[in-house]
Amino acid sequence: MIDFVINTAGASGYAVRTWQRVEKQIRGRCEYRIHRSGEGKTVEELCRELSSTGEEVTIVIIGGDGSMNDAVNGITDFEHTRLGLIPSGSGNDLAKDLGLPKKPEEQLERILAGEERLADIGEVIFHTESEEMDPVRKTVTVKPDPHEIVRRFNISCGLGFDAAICAEVEMSRTKEILNKVHLGKLCYIAEAIHTIAETKRVPVTVCFDGMSTVNLPGCLFIAGMNHRYEGGGFQFCPDAKDDDGLLEFCAGNNVSQFDFYRIFPYAYSGSHVKFRGVHLYQAKSAEIRSDIPLWVHTDGEIRYKSNHITMRIADEKLRLIV
Repeated sequence: MIDFVINTAGASGYAVRTWQRVEKQIRGRCEYRIHRSGEGKTVEELCRELSSTGEEVTIVIIGGDGSMNDAVNGITDFEHTRLGLIPSGSGNDLAKDLGLPKKPEEQLERILAGEERLADIGEVIFHTESEEMDPVRKTVTVKPDPHEIVRRFNISCGLGFDAAICAEVEMSRTKEILNKVHLGKLCYIAEAIHTIAETKRVPVTVCFDGMSTVNLPGCLFIAGMNHRYEGGGFQFCPDAKDDDGLLEFCAGNNVSQFDFYRIFPYAYSGSHVKFRGVHLYQAKSAEIRSDIPLWVHTDGEIRYKSNHITMRIADEKLRLIV
């Protein structure tokens, strides 16, 4: 039995059209059930229900990086849950790093073959939160009662500039328009050019693995990555791997607006690391404190602003169908 979870709002309906192609190919070949988000439940809630039976379950997401983020945050029993992806998002960074076929019919065949491997999962602990975003209603509210919150991620977690871009994209109507013509990636590039002029460089302190402390007096951003690609194909940490038990970190420190325009194009190939102001680190965990609350993203999804977080590799492993 395969449980297909379809993000009906994904990429302006592209996920629904992808499922229509897949269903034609799978009929009569195996038992399956269809679950659609938006019918009173989110992708996260659907995955929570499906993985809470204590029995072996195979969940296949029809969606993008955000849908997979919802899935990994919804799964309650990683030991008995296999997770697959038929990519139909705007960025598809996870699918790119995993080397998944672009044609959904080809990816379905790989899922039916059933080969799996264990993958690392990242998680971020919000020790404090000052603001909360509702991307559906496109609103931001002050949190009066902050408390410790944990969110998982597959690809990356970022604080500062890259998260501010994601926040602008979430609040913008432009992404929805560009998704309709399959140009959703351009939204991130456009917002990056716009956001850099308004982003503050703030003092940030990072403690890696509870031992080594680094001070970044003019931090633009810091990203912890489990996979190579984020934001539509940018390689901030070109050596990131999801099976080495480590996160790769990229920090931009004392990077001016002029430096950004000079360095940013190189991030697409991962060669930005040669420039002054770009720093790479590797660790199992990083406790990060900033002078002011900054937006934090997990796989491009925005929930909270915080001035104190910890990024780390989770204890659980993901049974990923590849």
